[in-house]
Amino acid sequence: MKNNFQYLLVMVYIFSSLNSLHAQWQTTCQPGAVTDVISSGSNLYVNNGGTIYLSLDNGKTWTYIDNGLPHGSGIITTILANSGTIFAGTSSSGLYRSSNNGNNWFPADSGMSAWYNHISTLYSIGDTVFVSTIIGDNNLDTGRVFRSVNGGLYWTSADSGLPNSIVRYNQYYGIGVSAFTSIGSTLYAAFYNSSSDYGIYKSTNYGTSWS
Repeated sequence: MKNNFQYLLVMVYIFSSLNSLHAQWQTTCQPGAVTDVISSGSNLYVNNGGTIYLSLDNGKTWTYIDNGLPHGSGIITTILANSGTIFAGTSSSGLYRSSNNGNNWFPADSGMSAWYNHISTLYSIGDTVFVSTIIGDNNLDTGRVFRSVNGGLYWTSADSGLPNSIVRYNQYYGIGVSAFTSIGSTLYAAFYNSSSDYGIYKSTNYGTSWS
């Protein structure tokens, strides 16, 4: 009898532990289908494709923050927080930045060609921010990488050594650099296009050159 009781206690403990593990995640008040979530200090920001929302209370409530941003379904492609500045990439209107928690947004593509208006990826190492873009030209899109060291006020090209990233937009969704990551100060870029130029490229000088 004693052994049976001990066995029962063990099973109850295991069952309770499993339930506790499964209860670690809870749904917050979600503003639609979310594609990105980032934090800046104690603020949470989410992108649902059409706009950006801000939460000041750990996700309990959300506020719509779009003053200065373009509107439309799928217009916001990606968001990034860096040193108190929030960046928002768009699918046809370039890059925007906010320095007051998203209350006001302003264009932030100085130094980029006006044609590079589709922002696909944002990434940062320290105070250096990287952006991957594409340019639309009928059926062809050409990807570029730009870099900013002053909070997005000005951008310079940072794709020397990367392949010519031309893709046929009506057949592929590959757009040159599709993702960045880093180990220390070494930057890695995932690259894809419609030819054989795909794989991982590396830069040890903050995007000045790639191999």
